[in-house]
Amino acid sequence: MKKYSKGFTLIEILVVLLISGLVISLTGPRLFNLFEGIQVSAEEKRVEEIIERVKIVSFLRQVSHTIILDGQTLSVINNDIKLEFRHLYFPATFLRFNKNGFTDISKIRYLVGEKERFMHVL
Repeated sequence: MKKYSKGFTLIEILVVLLISGLVISLTGPRLFNLFEGIQVSAEEKRVEEIIERVKIVSFLRQVSHTIILDGQTLSVINNDIKLEFRHLYFPATFLRFNKNGFTDISKIRYLVGEKERFMHVL
């Protein structure tokens, strides 16, 4: 009677490593794209929040404000807010909010990668 040692053979370990490598190579890029999509959504949400905040402040203080969107930067004039973005690109745009919190532009055009998107300003 032969005694077998407890453990795995080299072939079994190589098969497990091969299967693990295949699974990671198939799911890795999808997870990375999902993560980038979450980052884009977070940046879009930040822009919407800043615009809403400036609109409310303009109305409550009865002071006009201007938001400058240029490249990957959002700046608020009369305020110390300046944001940099990694995934959003804005053509040069000026959003001017009057004392009542209204702006002259109804939507903002921006790019995510090479895709053009629009954000509505209400």
